[in-house]
This record gives sequence, structure tokens and C-alpha cells, in this order.
Amino acid sequence: MPFEPTDEQEEILGHDPARHGVILAGPGTGKSATVVALIERLSARDRPPRIKLLTFTRAATSELARKVSEHPQAAAERPSTIHSFAISVLLRNPGSASFPLPLRMADDWETENIVRPTLAARMGVGLKMIDRLLREMEANWQSLRPQDDPRLTAEVRARFLGVWREHRDVYGYTLLAELPNLLRQALQDHNDLQGLRYDLLIVDEYQDLNACDIEVLHRLSERGCAILAAGDDDQRSTPSARQRQKASGVLVRTIRRALTIR
Repeated sequence: MPFEPTDEQEEILGHDPARHGVILAGPGTGKSATVVALIERLSARDRPPRIKLLTFTRAATSELARKVSEHPQAAAERPSTIHSFAISVLLRNPGSASFPLPLRMADDWETENIVRPTLAARMGVGLKMIDRLLREMEANWQSLRPQDDPRLTAEVRARFLGVWREHRDVYGYTLLAELPNLLRQALQDHNDLQGLRYDLLIVDEYQDLNACDIEVLHRLSERGCAILAAGDDDQRSTPSARQRQKASGVLVRTIRRALTIR
């Protein structure tokens, strides 16, 4: 079915790709379809901008990839999750961040059957303690503000980090949750990274952003890449929906502040 934009969608389709922007709308209102139509319109220009499309879950990426594939002009580059985007940049820039080479992700089976049991054995603690320590470490990567679990002592935490880093180097793996933070570090420490020549970065489902993700976008914007963030503005009246709407509003303000949305 041909895409017939509403007046509001037509305004989005006229967005200047050199400027930052935020698209707010409720679930199921056609944000993704509008984003795909915008990419198709921009790609049809005589001198199209270099566009990258990011989402934050594999399911969203697959759905968006399906929509993009239906529009030949927009299908130049498959949408990526923030994690796969981080992998592509890190692989093109070996030595840009601290992780074992070659870059290899620990999958769910390896984490469950090798990483956790080995860490528990080397520390002489139970799996529940290892899970607590891993959750805290991953939460700190995402929040960029250490929030110590009150049930963990400084001694246990320091010992775990030492054991985990040694184990990680010996087994040669990287955790999925590390990737955005590794990309953030690379963007912070290196001005000459390859694989980042984009004019416009479109972020779909931006309500799933955490502090580390936002910092990655900020760093990319400092390199001259415009950011267009599309996300939910849920107007339903259930408590969970109101909480989500509040969080969405906070993210809008945070993105605007970080990226100087105009």
C-alpha cells in the first residue's frame, strides 16, 4: 500500500537532514513508516546524505529492516542495533578501546555454562553472588554513574573486577553489555575513527536509550552528524503507561540538552 503521509508526517518528511530533531508519537502511529519514507526521500536526492539507522532491540531492527527492504531507495544500508553498530566501528578500529582481540562475543550458553561458573569457582562464592556482581557492573556501564549494590562490599567488588578482567583476557571474550561503553570510550579517546562518515543518524525507538547510549550519540553529533530521534509519547492512562511517558519526557529533555536540539 502506498505511503500517504498526514500533514504531521509531511512536516517530518521535510526535515532538514543537517539539523537535530525529535519525533514524538504514540505507539502504532506510523513513526517507523515515516522514518523509512524520510530515508527514501533523502536517498532520492541528487546528492543524498549519508544516513545510518539505529534501533535498540533485535526485534525492532528486524521489523524495520523488513520495512526498509520494501523501499528500494531506502535499502542502501541495513538498520543496526547499537551493539552491532559498536561492533562494526570497533572492528574497523583495532586498538581503539580495551577489549580482547579478536573481538568475540560471549553468547548466552557460554555466559551461563562457562563464564559464571568459572568466576564463581575462582572467587569461592555462589552463582547468585556472581550474578549480582555482573548486574552491578553492567548497570554501571549503562548509567555511567556507579551505583553500588549495598549488599556488596568494596573488597568483594574490587576482587571481582580483577578476577573478571583476567578471566576475560584469558578466555578472549567480550560481553554484549560492554559494547556501547567500549564505543563510547573509543569516541572519547580517538578523533580519527574509521566507519563514522554519516551526515544523519536516525535513532528509532529512542525511549530505550540509556545514559551510555545518549553519550554515544552526543559524541557522534560532535563529529558533525545530525541526530533524528523517534520515540513513543504514550498517552494512555494506565500507571505503567504514565510512568513510561514520564521517562520518555525525561529522555527528550536529555537528548535536547546533550545534542542541542534546534
